[in-house]
Amino acid sequence: MKENKTSVPVEIYGTKYKLLADSASSASYVTMVAAHVDEQMHKIAEQHPQLDLARLAVLAAINTADELLKTKEQFERANAVAIEKKNQEINEIRGKIDEIQGKYNEAKEQLNELNVKHADTMKELTALREQHEAKLKELNQLRAKHQAAVQERDELFKKHKRMEEELAAARRQNEKAEQDLKALRSEHEALKQQLAAVKLQKASAEAAPGREGVRDSGEMSIYEQYEKLKQEYTKLQNEFNEWIELTEEELRN
Repeated sequence: MKENKTSVPVEIYGTKYKLLADSASSASYVTMVAAHVDEQMHKIAEQHPQLDLARLAVLAAINTADELLKTKEQFERANAVAIEKKNQEINEIRGKIDEIQGKYNEAKEQLNELNVKHADTMKELTALREQHEAKLKELNQLRAKHQAAVQERDELFKKHKRMEEELAAARRQNEKAEQDLKALRSEHEALKQQLAAVKLQKASAEAAPGREGVRDSGEMSIYEQYEKLKQEYTKLQNEFNEWIELTEEELRN
């Protein structure tokens, strides 16, 4: 595609020229360049009036090239300083990034360790829960045995009371029988005195009521009170085993 170029009229050291301005440079820029060259030639002509036009143009071109090179050198120096500064900033940023990355890696490692510890803790907690459930089940069984023992004790109390009542009734019956026997003996003695001459057949043998043996029964009482599982799991097993041994010993007694 053909570029559009614009013809720009300029005047350099009294001579008119037409310069072309392409799309990369505007007409004002071309005019500014021409004015700079014109200024350089007039300045050189004032300092060296003996020079002809060609030499003026060469010196103007040399001065312009010198200014351009100096400007380029200054720009390159400034650019180098800026680049060095940017490189320092980049290095500092990279250092910070490395530091942050190190902290991130350290934090990630610590997080992994915490995750491992958390998993171990969860396993221990699960094991403790299972132990707790087993001990709680055993405790419920012991409570059921205790309740059965209490019921058996109450039944023994009732049975013992009934036996005491039966024993008291038997004693009362025995006392009445003894009183009846005493009365019969008195009556028999009176008849013997009245009928001394007549030998009568003696009364049939008197049967004294026998004593019913009473069996003593022992009592079994359990007053051990159970403590609830409110303490830490590290103390629970020892306390619970000690309580079981004490309960079993009392149950054996």
